[in-house]
This record gives sequence, C-alpha cells and structure tokens, in this order.
Amino acid sequence: MRDITAFAWPNSAIRTILAASAFTLASTWAMAGERLTEAVAVQSALSRDSLRDAGEGAVDASRAEADEAGLWPNPTFEYERDRTGGQGGATVQNTYRLSQPVDISGRRALRQDAAGRRLDATVAETQQRRGEAAAEARRAFYTLVLRMQQREATAAWSKKLVEAEGVLTKLVRGREVSGYDAKRLTRERIAAEVKVRAASAEMNAAWERLRAFLTLPVGTGMTDVEGALPPPPSLGLEDYLSRLDQRHDLLAIRARASASEIEQRAADRGWIPELTVGAGLKQVTQAEREDQGVLLSVSAPLPLFDRGQVASRKAAAQTRATMGDFRLARDKAEGEIRGLWRQSTELREAARLFRESSLAPSRELSRIAEGAYRAGEMGILELLDAYKSQLEAETTALDLEFNAREAHIALTLAAGELPQ
Repeated sequence: MRDITAFAWPNSAIRTILAASAFTLASTWAMAGERLTEAVAVQSALSRDSLRDAGEGAVDASRAEADEAGLWPNPTFEYERDRTGGQGGATVQNTYRLSQPVDISGRRALRQDAAGRRLDATVAETQQRRGEAAAEARRAFYTLVLRMQQREATAAWSKKLVEAEGVLTKLVRGREVSGYDAKRLTRERIAAEVKVRAASAEMNAAWERLRAFLTLPVGTGMTDVEGALPPPPSLGLEDYLSRLDQRHDLLAIRARASASEIEQRAADRGWIPELTVGAGLKQVTQAEREDQGVLLSVSAPLPLFDRGQVASRKAAAQTRATMGDFRLARDKAEGEIRGLWRQSTELREAARLFRESSLAPSRELSRIAEGAYRAGEMGILELLDAYKSQLEAETTALDLEFNAREAHIALTLAAGELPQ
C-alpha cells in the first residue's frame, strides 16, 4: 500500500519549473496564433495554481498529521516548595522533577503508521483529482471542436441557401419561377442565418469554458484548434480491467481501510499502560544543615475501565465499513469500464459507418437536387429538403463522433489512466 507515495508531488523547485513551462506553452501558442491541441489543453489545465494548491495543501496537511502522530509527548517539569516551621527553626524543601511519558506498548508507532496510510490515501485522491481535471479539460477541448465543426456545417448550409437565393432571384425576374418559391427560399435563408448565429454563440461559450482551463486572460481571442472528434481505437476490455486495482480512488479507499486496521491494532494494546518516568532533585534546608538527594519515580494508569475496547470496536467497524465501500466502488468501477468500453467501441463504429454510408450520399443527393431544380425538374421544397437532409447528416455524424469521444474519455478515466 505504501507505494502510493511514489505519485507524490515533486519538490518545490521542480513544481515551479513545470508550472512555468506549462503556462509559457499555453501563452506562447496563444500569442503566436498557433493551433491548440489536446495535449496543450491538458497540460495547461493541470498547471493551474488553484489545482496545484488544492492538491499540495491536502498532501501537506496529511503529511503534517503523520509527523504529528510520530512525535513523542512533551516532558513535564515540576517544581515544589514546602516551608514548615518548628522549635528548631524553619525547614524548606525544594523539589525539582522532570517526567517523560514512555510508550512501551508500541501504540505511538502504530498510530504513526496509520497516519502514513492516510497520507497515502490523500496522495491517491490528489492524483485522482488530477485525472478528473485532465478528463474535464479534454471534454471542454472536444466540445469546442464539436461546436466549431457544427458552426462550419451550418455556415455551409446557409451559404448554399444564399447562392440558391441569388439564382432564384434571377429566375424570378425572368418569370421562370413563382414569387412563392423566392419568398420560401428567403425565409429559409433567414432561418439559416439565425442558426449560424446560434451555433457561433455555442462555439464562443465552449471557448470561454476551455479558456478557463488554459489559464488565459479574459478576452483572449479564440485560436485555431487541431483535433479530430473520432476517438482512437480502444484497447481490449481485459487491458482496461487489468488496470482496475490501480485506480487512485480505489487505492485511496484501501489505504484508509488499512489505516483503520492499524488503528484497531493500536487500540487492542490499550491494556498495556503508558509509563511515566520521572527524575529530579530534592533539597532540604534547615537552620544549620542542608541536604539534597536524587528523586526517581515511575507511574502508570491502571487499565481497569478503559482498556481500549471501545476504540478497538470503533476501528473494527470503520474497517468493515471502508472495505464495504471499497467493494461497492470496485464493482461499480468494473461495471463502468465494461459499459464504457462497449459504448465507446460501438459508437466509434457507428460514427464511422454513418459517415461512410450516409454522409456522402446526402451530399450527392444535394448536388442532384440543385441540378434538377435548375432544370425545372424539381420544386423549391424538394431542394430545401435536400439541403436540410445534408445538414442533418453532417450534424448527426458529428454528434456520433463526439459521443464516441466522450465515452472514450470516460473510459480512460474509469481505467485509472493518469495524464502525463
């Protein structure tokens, strides 16, 4: 379990260099107008100060708790002065004593080990948060890719209608077509322009969400984006399932269960008392003489009522509950991986088949409809229907590809893969 600490944050100098490098990378392509890639988006998202501070703060707090658990109790210094009077003169006694609790049961070492396991859990949770942040950045990136391509398809549809309206206007002047056709086409062109504006608004909103991940200033203009919606082929299902036990959220639960087990072992030693050893000096001063001697003391509480039985029962119950959470989380994670793997694989194949079998024919039908309308063999409604069918085919293909990409991102996260 303790090997989780291998994922701990690097030292402060390396962290500073990494953060500066990632920020420089994001700023460089933004200022140079270069293409934005998924890798740049993820690196920029992970370099955010807020994410780094949240992770490092949690880890440092857990590390401080582990250090605190390993500290020895502070020694106690006592001073007593006793003055008594009598026929022979006053007697003054000064006592100096230094006492130190001594753990002979090993509970302190066990509690330090338990705190170390909780530190492992915090480190694993921090890595899980980084994986979730990377997945969120990927979703934002590919959402922008989707919105840009949707706007492009809508703009192409609007452009076709503008060109058709120009042709139709000339035909109306020559009275080769009715005025109804012209008005119907004009209304469709206006609707297309509105849809282009709506698509632009969605694209700009997607950019603003992604810009927040890129740590770029407000008002930074959108740059060119380089990314394909269809995801890469998924690995085999068994490859993903083999990584299940390395998921950092599951590692965190197991580490906390291990901490509870160790706490129970410490509580089971409650019957062993904690000794307090003391040493000091006692001085006795009388009228004509002064004596002094060494003091030694040992004290221990008697474990008559509290022998750690309640703490042991509590720790055992916590271990049982945590392991139950672990089994529930693991079963859920396995189901997620199986479902997402099937979804990603089938959606990717569906998107490929649709683009090959439906999109190309829709474009061909649109060209045939244009020629038939020009030849007077088809009415305006049929032409508009062909244009709209092509747009629907384009948007359907994009939606399928985006859904496949989302499933692939979720599958990658479910399998516990970490961003590099």
